[in-house]
Amino acid sequence: MKISGIFMLLISCKSTKPTIFDNNIFWYDNLGIREMIKVEGRLNSIDISEKSRVVAFGINLYPNEKEFNLQKPKVFLRNSNTELPLKVFYQFSNDSINRLILYEWDISDALERSELSYNEKRNLNEKCILKFNEIVKLITSKLGEPKEDTTSKSNRREVKWMGKNGLNVFLISFGPNPIRLSIYKE
Repeated sequence: MKISGIFMLLISCKSTKPTIFDNNIFWYDNLGIREMIKVEGRLNSIDISEKSRVVAFGINLYPNEKEFNLQKPKVFLRNSNTELPLKVFYQFSNDSINRLILYEWDISDALERSELSYNEKRNLNEKCILKFNEIVKLITSKLGEPKEDTTSKSNRREVKWMGKNGLNVFLISFGPNPIRLSIYKE
């Protein structure tokens, strides 16, 4: 699907100023739960909210400084037929306004399959590293240089951006899998 299709759907919502990074990564201010479900429907995503594990969003992923009462996230699976499946978590407050979008690329299940050879597993890990670097370039092209970019001894890499409009973006990888990207405004 082209970005314009998503943009046209979102423009009709009661929101302002979209930030569209690409076909799969976007943010829209004040987007309600119904609008997000429509967006995911247009992307042919699968609602896996009931099947998903409970995710605790740490203070790095979403500090929740205004202490919103948050509902159980809506979770969608996109690109399920690729080597890097993408799960998207929408965290809503009690007023049904989206407060956080968490994108997660996780190949843990594939890496645990015994039929994969060492080279196939290494190839998947390399794809994760490439994906992480691709996301860094994409976000930097839209928001400018990151505010912070650190790598720990355990290969955990964290990159943070702060947009001029108050948009916060936090990207983290756990050497190299999984990759998590959180986008939020307080």
